[in-house]
Amino acid sequence: MKQLSKDLKSFSRKAFLKQILPLVLVEIVVCLLLSFFGDSVFPPDRFGSGFPILYKSIALVLPLFILIKPRRLFDRTFFGRVERVDVKTVSDFERRFEPSLEGHYYRNEITLWIKTDEGKRVRKKVYSERAKKAEYLEQYKVGDRVFHLYGSPVVVRLPEIEAEGLDCPVCGGKNRSFDGVCTCCGHTLIGTMEKLS
Repeated sequence: MKQLSKDLKSFSRKAFLKQILPLVLVEIVVCLLLSFFGDSVFPPDRFGSGFPILYKSIALVLPLFILIKPRRLFDRTFFGRVERVDVKTVSDFERRFEPSLEGHYYRNEITLWIKTDEGKRVRKKVYSERAKKAEYLEQYKVGDRVFHLYGSPVVVRLPEIEAEGLDCPVCGGKNRSFDGVCTCCGHTLIGTMEKLS
């Protein structure tokens, strides 16, 4: 894989820390609470010797399920080629907890199956908007060269010719020139670091 610029590495590092730091802080607080108040809330002589181990285990594991989004945590940076493009229209509601006919709408979704340069296969949902917005439905095609940066929701299609311009790997902003920096967010454009094929 090509060496990433400092700003893209920094973005990925910050995205990882945003996932891990809240979990670490909550786990420290839970450990402190258990060490100070655990035996007084659930005395071993009253509940049995195995019960404190059970509730401490549950208290330590519970933040993992609440705070961590595995899909984001196990995300990764990769270059690859699109093997399959799945475009579908699904029914949705503006308020899912209170579905109504007034809030009903159709949403387009695009999911890509990508084979990375390392030979792994990755499935990524890259688009999900109301069905009336159809400008992105033809954006990805089988065989397209793509790039994804850890922590970003964007999968960038690398253009084959310079005239197509570049999309930002961080914000997804459209850039019509190859000057190396996104005009929307200021991050480095990935197409300037890899020779396009």
